[in-house]
Amino acid sequence: MSRDRRYQNVEDFRRAAWRRLPKIFADYIEGGAFSETTLARNRMGFDRYALSQRVLQDLAPQPDLSTTYLGRRWSLPFFPGPVGFLGLYRRDGDLLVGLSAKAAGVPFGLSTFSIKGIASLAPQLGENLAFQLYLDRDPAVNESYLAACHAAGVETIFLTVDTAITSVRERDNRNGFRAVKHITPGLAWQFAKRPRWSLDLLRNGFPGWNWSRGGPNSGAARWPRPRPCRHGSTST
Repeated sequence: MSRDRRYQNVEDFRRAAWRRLPKIFADYIEGGAFSETTLARNRMGFDRYALSQRVLQDLAPQPDLSTTYLGRRWSLPFFPGPVGFLGLYRRDGDLLVGLSAKAAGVPFGLSTFSIKGIASLAPQLGENLAFQLYLDRDPAVNESYLAACHAAGVETIFLTVDTAITSVRERDNRNGFRAVKHITPGLAWQFAKRPRWSLDLLRNGFPGWNWSRGGPNSGAARWPRPRPCRHGSTST
């Protein structure tokens, strides 16, 4: 079956991701905080949006979906938001999503907890690259993020302000997502049950963070732990 026939909607992509990814990563992408009540309500909120049908309208030229935000005109009124660790779910995932966004004529929001750094993505994404900043308790780390954005010509920075208290992501806690220091038997079993993902890992090695100073894992291949900021905010 061709991809065009196999993937008809977002739910088809979600099921495909669960078939490909180890549970620890699939849960991180899909999960929310605590009982995930807010997550469910957000989804219900989006489901309430409806398209107003208009009939007997001239379809030439094609409808223009472009609009202005972030200081310029973009092809669509939405764009890929920041998702942490994209390069773990698919090798070069940060770059691939960014290039897709660029091809569609929209920005790409790079997560603080990305695998690839700003300097490596900026030459290929140009003005389409935006950055999401989690404040660290160390001002020097925050300054290094901003310096990297400035050096790469990044014009848009999204400041995350909804983490004054670190949320409890129950799925991640069960999976030990932020406590992984080595491959445990349970994690190895998850990997074994997802051979396509695991074969890429065996052939090409574990994706390495290529951030310079200020990156979430400078010099270490491990998941970051929450680091409370001096002003009560927390990066998660």
